[in-house]
Amino acid sequence: MNKTSELIAFWAHLKPTDIAFADEAHEVNFREFDMYTRKISFLLKEKGIKSGDVVGLILPTYLGWLFTFSLYRLGIATMSQTSLKAFSVDVRPDWLITIEPHTEIKAERTIIVDESYLALINSSNELIECPGFSNPSDIASFFSTSGTTGDFKYTAHTAEELSLIATRPGTDDSFGEEGVLSLLMFGAAWVNFHALKCLTFGRAFYSCMFTDYRLPKFLIKYPIRTLIGSPVQVSSFLDIQKQTGTKLPLLKTIIMGGSAPTTQLIDRVKSQLDCKLYNSYGATEAGHIAIYEVHNSDDVGAWIRPPMELQIVDDNDN
Repeated sequence: MNKTSELIAFWAHLKPTDIAFADEAHEVNFREFDMYTRKISFLLKEKGIKSGDVVGLILPTYLGWLFTFSLYRLGIATMSQTSLKAFSVDVRPDWLITIEPHTEIKAERTIIVDESYLALINSSNELIECPGFSNPSDIASFFSTSGTTGDFKYTAHTAEELSLIATRPGTDDSFGEEGVLSLLMFGAAWVNFHALKCLTFGRAFYSCMFTDYRLPKFLIKYPIRTLIGSPVQVSSFLDIQKQTGTKLPLLKTIIMGGSAPTTQLIDRVKSQLDCKLYNSYGATEAGHIAIYEVHNSDDVGAWIRPPMELQIVDDNDN
């Protein structure tokens, strides 16, 4: 099952100079995406990382994006985290790729991505044959979650499930417009799924981790029509947008998740921007479940996202 590798090669051939990724400091076209992931795949294979291993990733978005797709091209499962917190006792990576050492993973099983390693990538050979996952049922990714119970654990997704997620209409497809900027870190499931969807349809994956002067500059430079992030991130975005006096006529939709927005935040969005505001409800375990358009009034209804089914039950599941 080598769909990811085939997609990268397909877009690299069809539109090599189109943007595949952009953040506040990097811009990568599809030809470069193909080249870099082949180089990284070559190095990881030489290191001894093989099918059946689980590789942990604790990286900033740009590097997380490149290494995740490099590992998918090799058919190796990834385990994404956004910090150096402890791993669950149930699942622990065989290897770790990070910018800082983790106390739980031995040095000989850790790859530190620093300036010297980036130079090594640039000088590396490219892996010609990328095997991908051998079976649709192979585990392709683990994502950490506190879960609805508050207990720290991971959710597992097979290669087939990732392919289905990538082709299924997403929240930003249904309620936003193409040109989606994510303020969320790449280790989060929502962001990884969005990156897969961008690859599937040959779209640019836009990310910006800074809510300072770099953010409005990014929104002006690229055709961003939809913004996704947490209410806290949206609030910080509004602060800098007001401070800089930046006009954003292209921005038409903001989609939030993680918690409900306050009345004050809703009022600020409505007063500063001419765009629709949505709040998405979901869980790492189940994905996006429902979404509603946020108004100033409390009279709110929500759309249940297919293929979800809604049941209202009592304590006995009746």
